[in-house]
Amino acid sequence: MRYRIDKMKDGRKKFEASLRFAEYCCSCSQYDTAYCYYAAVLEKTVADNKIIDKYKDLAHKAYQGLICCNSSNDECTWEITSDILAGYREIFEEE
Repeated sequence: MRYRIDKMKDGRKKFEASLRFAEYCCSCSQYDTAYCYYAAVLEKTVADNKIIDKYKDLAHKAYQGLICCNSSNDECTWEITSDILAGYREIFEEE
């Protein structure tokens, strides 16, 4: 599944598939893989410090997913997701 997602063109279908895969990874406690997919969705659904309207729902899911990954007991995952969340926090707090 991972390979297929990575080969898809950017757009809603790819972002939705990425979120499903990240959610699956979280359910298996693979937070180090999940956060990569959540972060990738955020990178594509936020531009110029604003959420792209047509992807608003997906951006929020990705942000919430990163919050979930941030609760990981793995220190490296916690540090990376903390940094990512800090970069997006202001954008999502305005919502």
